[in-house]
Amino acid sequence: MLSNQNQKYSQVMIEELIEESLQRVRQRFSKPCYLMSRTEKVEVIKYLDDEGFFLLKGSIETLAEEMGNTKYTIYSYLRDVRQTEESKS
Repeated sequence: MLSNQNQKYSQVMIEELIEESLQRVRQRFSKPCYLMSRTEKVEVIKYLDDEGFFLLKGSIETLAEEMGNTKYTIYSYLRDVRQTEESKS
């Protein structure tokens, strides 16, 4: 079991990883996520899913805020991305 101090440190590390991932997205796609079309947002979600972004606690909520969507919309986009990938294999 992690101590309180270790838990806080772990949470800070996770938040930093999330922010670094979002910075890469902003650079790669050259526009803020909230200005992207649905198609562009789905591309971002595929990119982030390939990077393991969604394994990080709080990533869905943070991305939803970044994109100006609800977490339910992000889950829907993620489900679509994963179903498309499954149908390709």
